Amino acid sequence: MFDQIVQRDFDAIITRDRMQLKNREERDALLTTGLTWVGLKDAKLSGLEKLSITTASLIAGLRFVVAAKHATPHSFLIYNVPHGETQRVKSFPLER
Repeated sequence: MFDQIVQRDFDAIITRDRMQLKNREERDALLTTGLTWVGLKDAKLSGLEKLSITTASLIAGLRFVVAAKHATPHSFLIYNVPHGETQRVKSFPLER
């Protein structure tokens, strides 16, 4: 699979499968192909909430992945952005 990704001119994969790095064959394939591995922890969310948190986390984290210049294949684990209501929004009534 990794060979096909490289043949299509991709430099990295983005996955929620953190076991890939523990699997010797998959880790060797990443090293052989030179692909960068980008992992994202699976948030225990669903629907719009999962979509918005995944998108926000990738946007916030990928700028560091893209900016990184390494001579050898690397892995990056992107942390999810805080997503509790009080972590993202403050609400108060408007008053005159």
